[in-house]
Amino acid sequence: MIVNPDSNLLWQEATSHFDAERFSAAETCCYQLISCMSGHPLGHAMLARIFHLRGRRHAAVFHAIEACRMATRSHWMDVLWISAAMLAIGDSRLAHEVLSFIDPYDPANHDGLTHLGLQYSKLGDKARAHHCMDLAGLDVACSGTMKVPLHT
Repeated sequence: MIVNPDSNLLWQEATSHFDAERFSAAETCCYQLISCMSGHPLGHAMLARIFHLRGRRHAAVFHAIEACRMATRSHWMDVLWISAAMLAIGDSRLAHEVLSFIDPYDPANHDGLTHLGLQYSKLGDKARAHHCMDLAGLDVACSGTMKVPLHT
């Protein structure tokens, strides 16, 4: 979660542009985020997605690696967003590795355990997916990939 109010507005603007497929405008917002916040992992993750969509593999890989490198102290929501971005550009290895920045035993991350488990499930890591769901206190129905919590 972005704590700087100006950065939060820039991030919201970037995501709005991205969702509306105004990729040049989203790219501009991301570069502003990166310059004003000494890196900004979400900005790099979105740039990775934009460059991937444009077929610029080297630029996409560069920004993917930067996003993952800078995600070490990020909020669990941001790490999950970065992981999803890595998955969207086809890099399941980075998508999986960045999830290690979320400590499932940290009480501050408890609200994200279900989401973390679902992301591990998408990546085919059933053991970690089940572990996160167990820590979240959920029983789950599984068939291939994790689907629906049965009860809390």
